[in-house]
Amino acid sequence: MAYKNYKKHYRIFSKPKGYYEACDILAFKSKWEGFQKYKDLLNKSIKKAKSINRKLIGADICCGGYAWLPRHLLKDFNIIYCVDINSIVFKDKIFKKKKVISIIADASKKLPISRESLNFIYCGY
Repeated sequence: MAYKNYKKHYRIFSKPKGYYEACDILAFKSKWEGFQKYKDLLNKSIKKAKSINRKLIGADICCGGYAWLPRHLLKDFNIIYCVDINSIVFKDKIFKKKKVISIIADASKKLPISRESLNFIYCGY
């Protein structure tokens, strides 16, 4: 892609919802070659956390519409809190699962869950 076309294409992400459109493309409309290695790394961390706490309570901070923990690792958790500032991300059926609790909040200001109640925190961003 020529540079001028590249600039033109990526200007669409500079509008207010551009960040979420870019996340949608990265999460759902592309193929990530390092996916399995990343998932294996998370599984290793989860296994370590489970060796300390059998009941695993996690938080997916700034989860976005993709929500890694409930989408790929739900079976390992008793509860997963999904936190995002934008309520639109919670429309996906993944957030309707029994063990998933959705919270609309700005986690950069204050974590909406007490840290003491969590034993695994994930933030993909």
